[in-house]
Amino acid sequence: MVCSVAVCKKWATYFTIASFFLCGGIEYGIILPTAFDYLTIYFDGDQWMYGLCLAAYSISNLLVGPLLGWIYDKTGAVRIIVLIANLFEVGGNFMYFAATSAWMVVGSRFIVGVGAAAGAAIFGYLAHTSTKRQRTAYFSIFMMARQIGLILGPGMNFFLRYINFHLGPFEVNKYTSPGFVMTIVWAILELLFVVSFFDLPKVAEEYNNPANSKGPSPPILQKEASPPLISDDAREPLLPEKVDATLSSNKEETGSYPLPTASKAYGSIQNGTVSSSGTMVDSQPGSSPAKQTRNYDSSKPMNLRRILSEYVREEIIVLIAAFTITMFNQTALETLVVPLGESILGWHEMETSIFYMIAGAEIIISFIVLTFLSRKIGDRWLIVFGMLINLIAYGMYLGVIPKTSKGSPLALGIFIGGAVMVIFTLPFVFVAGNALYSKLLPARIQGFGQGIRRSMGSIASILGPLWAGSTYHINLYMTFGVVLFLLLIVLVLILLSFRSLKEHHHSKLTNQFEQNNVSK
Repeated sequence: MVCSVAVCKKWATYFTIASFFLCGGIEYGIILPTAFDYLTIYFDGDQWMYGLCLAAYSISNLLVGPLLGWIYDKTGAVRIIVLIANLFEVGGNFMYFAATSAWMVVGSRFIVGVGAAAGAAIFGYLAHTSTKRQRTAYFSIFMMARQIGLILGPGMNFFLRYINFHLGPFEVNKYTSPGFVMTIVWAILELLFVVSFFDLPKVAEEYNNPANSKGPSPPILQKEASPPLISDDAREPLLPEKVDATLSSNKEETGSYPLPTASKAYGSIQNGTVSSSGTMVDSQPGSSPAKQTRNYDSSKPMNLRRILSEYVREEIIVLIAAFTITMFNQTALETLVVPLGESILGWHEMETSIFYMIAGAEIIISFIVLTFLSRKIGDRWLIVFGMLINLIAYGMYLGVIPKTSKGSPLALGIFIGGAVMVIFTLPFVFVAGNALYSKLLPARIQGFGQGIRRSMGSIASILGPLWAGSTYHINLYMTFGVVLFLLLIVLVLILLSFRSLKEHHHSKLTNQFEQNNVSK
């Protein structure tokens, strides 16, 4: 059976997006195990440069993510954004491969982080092209692709560690080969975006309303040519002054805002007025609320008041806090895996790589489970479940790890058991949290909002390793104590805001904001 052109374009686009996240996971998994030795042994750099190398990636992601998200919101040109960002991935990885100093390695990771920031635009694009019922499952699938990459990356190191040859003036060995491989991989992905990525039509906004979630398949918003200003009844030219007079009278009758000028009011306005949010409101008596809201006008200029009303809300701040603290804890634990494995369990590079591979396999299973659970259980319940299990796991670490001796069976059991619990529940916080976050965000700021979220994750990715690395040799009670305390605070905030963490809440706030504007 041959699929239609539209279906083929959709699956080709989704395959390309999944490949983007897959490559990001491979890059992280292939570079992280050897980056420390690359800096300290190959270039004889200081150990603190390893932390700086990891932070450089997050810093550029922090700075560029909101910018690329904002550009997507303004232009919708996600394909161009990703094509340009991928060039930074190619250039940064080649710089990592051809580095002549430790500082060049750090700079290469900063450049690569610029390319990874395109994820903000991609998530904004996915939010616009999927319904709210589909979104958690979609996000889970694409984020699972990254985790598959985290398995493939360390696995490739088993072969790359034996490579040793020269390519012109460049030496290809177990330290430089990860950059060489990723340069080729990102170049291939650049070609893939050119030939198999398409701008899918956006899902109509009214079908993202929970009240319509059980209705028929969502329609799509097509770009149509604007008709002339012709009255539907008389088919007479609708002059600018006539438009203004008509809209002004409608405002007095319905309390809705007219369009600012007739030159922007293309098309005809029949049996309705334009509300303060730029939506078309049916003024016929007896019309249901579901039929009153038409299409959201994303062309309305954004000011500080509207940004504050649409973004700085209790439920948004709580979701950002949950993501940031969970990311902080995860990166802190990742930083502790190598030193704890060596000092307590006697692990070396081989055991660490195996650990990362098993962790990647486990998290993929978690993503699959989450994909099915998201159809039956609400996002906020999934988040609470993930946070509770994380709380138990870090409590086990705090109670056992700081006082264990090297080679202790109890230490091995707690370390592995806690890691299994944390890793399995990460998708419940990250995927369900991101899906709920995108559902609560207005469509017009999806890209910018995803950029802000990723920036907060980048800050956590910087602070987490710095905290774990700086306190590991001082006091592990302090290391895990702060992690546990932050997690407890966020869990309390989620429970206190639990009633606000649902899709209907944003609609009520938006309507209230519009009514306040009308009354003023």
